[in-house]
Amino acid sequence: MTLLEPFAASCQINKSLEDAEKRFLLVGDSHADAIKKPLAELLEANNQSLRLLKENSAIDQNNPVEDIISEALECGVDAIIIHSLPLPDEVAAVEQLVLAVQPHLLSIVYIDPVPIYSFDVPKKLLTDFQATGELQSLGKSLQSHLEEYQELHAGIEQLSRSYENFIRDRTGDFLCATGCLLSNEAGEPYYYDSNHLTLTGAALLEPIYQAISEL
Repeated sequence: MTLLEPFAASCQINKSLEDAEKRFLLVGDSHADAIKKPLAELLEANNQSLRLLKENSAIDQNNPVEDIISEALECGVDAIIIHSLPLPDEVAAVEQLVLAVQPHLLSIVYIDPVPIYSFDVPKKLLTDFQATGELQSLGKSLQSHLEEYQELHAGIEQLSRSYENFIRDRTGDFLCATGCLLSNEAGEPYYYDSNHLTLTGAALLEPIYQAISEL
């Protein structure tokens, strides 16, 4: 992350590419921060640029649609990527952003929230290993993850069907392909607490990053 733009509303995450084929702005809270490194690396490998909005927040009163669009236009991005924990009225806020960027021919990519837990994942993995000798533990099922955010998922899916410039990417397809596992076979945790992905966990979303690069 560069420190050459102390007063800018966003910062460059990968190399600043003057001839970048595409430019993206990542918007969100600490969950966006958790995926920025592998996302930036894949985009850079494809001669694409990634910036991160400095306001560590989802779309809300601290990070209003107008400010997001202003920075996107200032940086000349092709698409805005959203990833965070869900907030009340998030679907309405996302739709407002989708509509607002249409005159500027920008796309919105929405990466679903990751499964979250009521316990510290590394501690549970240690406890389970001490009890069973198994390096992997199941956190929840894909169905339970989808039900937890049922209203949000339904609203976001409706947006993806209604607007051509809105793309939804489902984290559950990759984090819960065989149930929502908490670690890989070597016992390396996918989360460093109850809800934030480690780099090992974030790497599971590579198909999403690849799809973004192909927009």
